[in-house]
Amino acid sequence: MAPGRFSVEQRVVIVTGASRGIGRAVAEALLEAGSRVVLVARSESLIEQVGSYGSSQALAIQADVSSADQRQQICQQTVAECGRIDVLINNAAITRTGDGEYS
Repeated sequence: MAPGRFSVEQRVVIVTGASRGIGRAVAEALLEAGSRVVLVARSESLIEQVGSYGSSQALAIQADVSSADQRQQICQQTVAECGRIDVLINNAAITRTGDGEYS
């Protein structure tokens, strides 16, 4: 494949689970590639992290994607602020610990 064939430059990309791990790495790579990235996470620390990107191309939304209402709000806010949604990276997940707790 030719380089740039699947360019994400100037695309609006929603990344769920974007506050850490794979989601954060994907969001950072997309920002470097020129995407407008909507970072979604349950964590309030996500809001603080967006400032560290130093980019007007990053938008943080604190939400729990297990809630249908909050998923709808994510889409509405993204379209209101970015004009459209081009790509969804559905990275959010939960982990069940040995004692039955979820995180």
